[in-house]
Amino acid sequence: MQATEFQASSEYLNDETRIVRVRGELDLYTAPEFERALEQNRAADGRVVVDLRECTFIDSTGLGILVKADRRGDPDALLIVASGVEVLRAFKVSGLDRRLVLHPTLESALNGGAITGWRDMEARTQALFRVVNEEIECLDKDFGADGRDRLICECGNPDCTQPIELTRGEYEHVREYANHFVVALNHENPETESIVEQNERFAVVETYAGAPSQIARETDPRSQHHLRRTQPAAAEGGDLSDRSASSVDRLALDRRHERKPLERDRRRTLYRQLNTQQAALCREFALDHERELSIKVVCECGLADCMTPIEMPLSEFEAVRAVPGWWVVSSAHGDELAGSIAGRRDGYALLKDAPPRGR
Repeated sequence: MQATEFQASSEYLNDETRIVRVRGELDLYTAPEFERALEQNRAADGRVVVDLRECTFIDSTGLGILVKADRRGDPDALLIVASGVEVLRAFKVSGLDRRLVLHPTLESALNGGAITGWRDMEARTQALFRVVNEEIECLDKDFGADGRDRLICECGNPDCTQPIELTRGEYEHVREYANHFVVALNHENPETESIVEQNERFAVVETYAGAPSQIARETDPRSQHHLRRTQPAAAEGGDLSDRSASSVDRLALDRRHERKPLERDRRRTLYRQLNTQQAALCREFALDHERELSIKVVCECGLADCMTPIEMPLSEFEAVRAVPGWWVVSSAHGDELAGSIAGRRDGYALLKDAPPRGR
């Protein structure tokens, strides 16, 4: 099969917008042509849209040129359109999908439909993990856990389920500020947050002003503003911050309205809710709707010390979630939960009805 001939062209759509179109493989040998097109007639102001829909491959050289062209502090200056599986994988593996602004179509880039999509997803992921940690902290208090509490990293990476340990005093100190989050070491994103405290176990980050900070404040479970938003009359839909708050609110309300007697029952319900909302975020912010998506979920066994990550296709998780009384657990729990196992898959098992109650 003959390779697509590489082409990089630049044209002005209007006085404020220039489109750079790339076709074929963008690598070490074709990068100079791309860089010339990117810099051609570049004005001091205005925005540049790099259209990679016909780009079949991009390596670190091409990614480096995009990073160089990105203007820090101005998310509208460089917009990227990408939909190919290989190109999207390169951004994800390199971590640049968290720094650069990606759009699935040229229309969304030009109309601003997804300018802060990935940044908003990170902010909503952090807000969701914060609510989960509030629930874990409540469980530990209710059941008399001593010493350090085992919580989930509150970074914006939806695939992260890394546990971190904090004393109750350390945790309460973090929660004094609505825009502070506790993350595992080296899990901070310098594009949207800065480290304000750090030790050998975790770091505390503060979100910058803008959409991430706004979402952090509006979804803070301890703020009076957030409590007013949790009233049943709050409507679904609305703008992005409204949807973020309402989705997190439902998780926060469950603890007040559903007090189960045993710790394991409450923990597995909590992780089920976390996984379900993570799946919804993954589906909502998917760039390529035709590609098979995967998701990392937390084991729903309900054991206090278990936060085992399970990677599975999103479609499989949604199919399991559609069946009432089915739970996703790590295959490592097969011995103690064998009586309830309804099926096994690659890397995880399905539990029918409730897992066995705690001993």
